[in-house]
Amino acid sequence: HTLRIWIAQGGNGNRPCSDTYMVRKEYGMLHLIKIKGESYAYTLTNFQYLETPYFRLSDHGEIIEGVTVTEADFPLTIRNVHAGDAISLRFGTKKVARWLIDRKIPLEQRRIWPVMVNASGKIIFVSKIGCDIAHFSNNPNVFVLK
Repeated sequence: HTLRIWIAQGGNGNRPCSDTYMVRKEYGMLHLIKIKGESYAYTLTNFQYLETPYFRLSDHGEIIEGVTVTEADFPLTIRNVHAGDAISLRFGTKKVARWLIDRKIPLEQRRIWPVMVNASGKIIFVSKIGCDIAHFSNNPNVFVLK
């Protein structure tokens, strides 16, 4: 009964059904989601192109998918979004979680969204947002494809 009331109410949210499943109400749709704590981190010590279940590194792509990295940035880590992640852009600092919510990215995708962190721990690239101002160029040397 309370689940029916919750579904009829406006807004988005999650309700557990069991230890393994939850119901997600998101942007007018209901989803039955298997609960899993999926996280990943790939560390690169040099330039390489690779394909993972979450992203692909390539030598070509759209300008928004490109980033210019230097030897000083290594080792690079490409990982899923963490709470509090933010990137410095031309127009100021942007919280990654807020950007994903504003673009109505589903929660299961937000949890595994790729971000690139350089050797000093700074987020230098977020998929679909782009790179920070210090790593932008018209000729990026790596592209992160989601």
